[in-house]
Amino acid sequence: MRSFSFLVALSAWSIGAQEAVANLTSSLGPVIDLGYTAYAGNSTSPTGQPNSTVTFFGGIRYAQPPLGDLRFRAPKDLDETYNPSRTVIDARSWGPICVQQPAKEGLGVEDCLSLNIWKPTSAKAGAKLPVIFYIHGGGFYAGSSPDFPMYDWVAQDQNIVAISINYRLNLFGFLDGTAVRANGTPNAGLLDQRAALFWIKRHISAFGGDPDEVTISGESAGGASVLLQATAWGGKVQVPFKRAIAQSIGLFPLPLNHELEGIFGNVTSAAGCPASGTKAMACLRAAPLSELIKSINSVRNNYLAPTIDGPNGFIPDLPSRLITQGKFRRGIDLIGGHTTNDGRNFAGNPKNVNTDEDVRTAVTNRYRHVTNATLDKALQLYPSPGTSGSPFVDNYDRAWTIMQDIIMGCMDQHWVNATVKTGHKNAYSYRFNVPNPVDFAANPWRGVGHTSDVYYMFNGATGGTFHPFNTTEVPVAEEIIQYWASFSRAGNPSTFKRAYSPIWPPYAGNSRVVMSEDVRGNGNGTASSVEAVLAYEQQRCQFWMSQNETRGGPLRYTPSRESAECLFREISGIKMITKYPAAAQFKPSHNKPPPRVVSVAKQLAQKYLYSTMYSAVVLLSLYLAAVKAQQVGTSKAEVHPPLPWQKCTKSGGCVTQSSGKVVLDANWRWVHTTTGYTNCYTGQKWDTSICTDAVTCAKNCAVDGADYSGTYGITTSGNALTLKFVTQGSSGNNVGSRVYLMASDDTKYELFKLKNQEFTFDVDVSNLPCGLNGALYFSEMDADGGMSKYPNNKAGAKYGTGYCDAQCPKDIKFINGEANVVGWNGAPNDPNSGTGSYGTCCTEMDIWEANSMATAYTPHPCSANGQTRCTGSECSSICDQPGCDFNSYRMGDKSFYGKGLTIDTNKKITVVTQFITSDGTANGALTEIRRIYVQDGKVIQNSKTNVAGMDTYDSITDKFCAAQKTAFNDENVFANKGGLSAMDKSFTKGHVLVLSIWDDHTANMLWLDSDYPVGGNTNTPGIARGACPTSSGVPDDVEKNSPNASVTFSNIKFGDIGSTYGGSTGTPTTPTTSAPATTTTASSGTVPHWGQCGGIGYTGPTVCQSPYTCVKNGDYYSQCL
Repeated sequence: MRSFSFLVALSAWSIGAQEAVANLTSSLGPVIDLGYTAYAGNSTSPTGQPNSTVTFFGGIRYAQPPLGDLRFRAPKDLDETYNPSRTVIDARSWGPICVQQPAKEGLGVEDCLSLNIWKPTSAKAGAKLPVIFYIHGGGFYAGSSPDFPMYDWVAQDQNIVAISINYRLNLFGFLDGTAVRANGTPNAGLLDQRAALFWIKRHISAFGGDPDEVTISGESAGGASVLLQATAWGGKVQVPFKRAIAQSIGLFPLPLNHELEGIFGNVTSAAGCPASGTKAMACLRAAPLSELIKSINSVRNNYLAPTIDGPNGFIPDLPSRLITQGKFRRGIDLIGGHTTNDGRNFAGNPKNVNTDEDVRTAVTNRYRHVTNATLDKALQLYPSPGTSGSPFVDNYDRAWTIMQDIIMGCMDQHWVNATVKTGHKNAYSYRFNVPNPVDFAANPWRGVGHTSDVYYMFNGATGGTFHPFNTTEVPVAEEIIQYWASFSRAGNPSTFKRAYSPIWPPYAGNSRVVMSEDVRGNGNGTASSVEAVLAYEQQRCQFWMSQNETRGGPLRYTPSRESAECLFREISGIKMITKYPAAAQFKPSHNKPPPRVVSVAKQLAQKYLYSTMYSAVVLLSLYLAAVKAQQVGTSKAEVHPPLPWQKCTKSGGCVTQSSGKVVLDANWRWVHTTTGYTNCYTGQKWDTSICTDAVTCAKNCAVDGADYSGTYGITTSGNALTLKFVTQGSSGNNVGSRVYLMASDDTKYELFKLKNQEFTFDVDVSNLPCGLNGALYFSEMDADGGMSKYPNNKAGAKYGTGYCDAQCPKDIKFINGEANVVGWNGAPNDPNSGTGSYGTCCTEMDIWEANSMATAYTPHPCSANGQTRCTGSECSSICDQPGCDFNSYRMGDKSFYGKGLTIDTNKKITVVTQFITSDGTANGALTEIRRIYVQDGKVIQNSKTNVAGMDTYDSITDKFCAAQKTAFNDENVFANKGGLSAMDKSFTKGHVLVLSIWDDHTANMLWLDSDYPVGGNTNTPGIARGACPTSSGVPDDVEKNSPNASVTFSNIKFGDIGSTYGGSTGTPTTPTTSAPATTTTASSGTVPHWGQCGGIGYTGPTVCQSPYTCVKNGDYYSQCL
């Protein structure tokens, strides 16, 4: 490929080629100052002409180097803080390319996330020129930006800025599997592209570009990238571009789940790493590049490519299906098209395709998931040559046309059609009909093959390693470049087209431009024209887009016969599948039985395999036997969402505990038989034929893995956990959730010993109305969930067992390893709950019970020693159920907490709770539990009591509790159960952190946020607890009117008193050893507009500059919008 003549070679990062800023000018070339750094570009043309009309800036970093712990993670933004001592960086050459496949040392590096900019030399900052952003192709396993220079684009049209990028490829950009999703980021290469677009949003104006007029463009894998950027997160997320050009969309079939694990196994084996478990990713991150080169070469080209990464992922479903369902970003101006013979590059040599069977072989060699049944239908749509109505010359003609139509020839038309159907008019279709002369001379049978258009777009009249253009080829190159430039400027390719080019009409169901060479001309134009898409071509495209042959990734609830057949193909190839992928994706359902995959498989065995594949059937029978021997969690792999937190000391600062994760409480999980998929519990009832008694039920039934985001609305992003109130699923709605913080070994809860320590977190309750409770508290649960104490408990903490609190709840399905079936009755006002004869009790410390209208913190001592099962009336007498609460509103300060008040619930709040002892050590007696807030950079002490008959207090002590009970005329159960002394003993043993969101079917949450008891005199001290009306909080109303309510907890810290927070009137925040400390205020936010502020594995700053807020795009990326 052509490179600039002034470049000797691709350079490494130009760290050494820097010079001190002198009025932000440089002898190196024109300087662009970005505030955090500055770059010197090159105005020399590719032919050596100095001071040309185009200035090039190359190798500009748009994200941090993806090295070390950032390997296999989403890209992390640069530190773009203003730097008064910045230096000018030499940006006159390209940055290093990314590691390629096949891989070898010296060809590409990991530290490759850079972009290149071509701007009109005369364009000043703020000129607001439209931007074309080009994404290179190469199958997602190879390719680089130097292969696609854009000098000629800007030289031809001085009203645009052009950009190309490098993004991670193959192993580094597209590794996926269970281990990656637990401790990494699938589709990192696509997130690189998005991060570059965000960088452009923030900085392109300095180069004269308009951040609001960005067109993304790409061919082959680049065209697929364009499509995937538009369908990202199902089209629900705002996109950083306005227009899109998708050329020859090249998307291989997305891998199936079992294929992902097989690929991951090859990668780890070649690198000498464990194939699974928590150590696998750590080993891969520690491995030298030389070892990972072996891993890359152990996998077939294009197998390390984009994957479906779940309902909240970047690719939530098949792109063809997303388009069909309208789940793409609407309102985008669009050009889509392909070359006349794109498919010929992939059909092999014509001499090898002579029969119907040869056609089948050619197709399945590339599209491995296409089934025989699908091919049978396809061959009818593509009739044999010589038959009536067949347009095909020979069977090779059929084969390459099928292979082209499956994706490259039809996906663009599918997208353009769908765009027009939304009512958007600026959608255009094309066919490029000029061969690459170099390729055509070597392989004439390819015709206008794949990448023919790229030859004309990136070679140009200046020559290079390609054969120079002749006089009839020059107009072709100028025409397509000008069409693209015009589209980027006006949303219409005709507005600023070449004079000789035809007017390109918007797509109206069948119209498209055909770009053709005027081979008989004298170089004054092209032979391009407008044509109608033939009816049979449209029919074939409709067929392929309905077949979803880009399929792969998670199978849905009802697997197709083709999917089951795929299982047999794997078995017949002597690949034993230990777990059918559909079963791993099944979600808990209260109402529906799971899919009967096995029955479909048996039918296929009889039809396809009985006579010729006896050994495969034997293997299948072994597989079926394995299914019957399932243990806990085998239907859905349990992957705990990560939630890093920090341990802090005064002397050493705060250290991130990156192994932190959360686990869903067992009560929310699907409970089914251990020998199959029959529900043990449905709605409000146990299946008494399975659960004849408590012990038998525990032995017969299993709790399974959870789809945290899709079923339960539980998501993490960086150090933030969001709990959604109502999550709509295919089998009904889930209401509320409860999770626990896990220890590093993933089988135990983290235990917190609170004495002489403080616990701090940020919380956003702005989306929690009356009647809801976003709670964070500690319970004296067993670290292993009771697994070692109760032999029938085979699930343990890994599956969220062992819950207890001071209310001694009886709605827990399993207590002490036994089912709570005795005396179980459905709840009168909750269709998905009930209560049994037993409850589960333990001491509880409510750090935070709150919504946007009220909050309280409350200790609840118990007479029980640790988690204790109760029965009957004793369940109401073991613990102090009311507790000793400090609710500012109830304690007389009605202007302290709420929307627009001292603690403004419209904003994020930092909450600090200190557990103070008599001697300032963990051995001293617990004497006080103190609350502090931080907001807008200021430390705010807790409100003071203002209740008749009470002295003034601002924290919880035994004296406060006694005075409060007297003033409110309540029995002092707190003192009766031991008060702070009982809490002291419990804290010494350690508590488990619990986070939840819930509504109240017993008292409508009025005890927290309204007048309670209802009907009491509101002038009586203690009755008024919040400003919510007494008619609020009815669960049916709240679930109907506020289903999207949520609470977000973040930035959790635990450690020495005074070490976890800072502010203008408090102790300065101590520095962290692993990541910058995050602030909690919009006014002091550091992340700019379009910057990254969260995502799984993200550890950078999370607070946006005003007036922007951190918006979650998906599990792996949040940004300031």
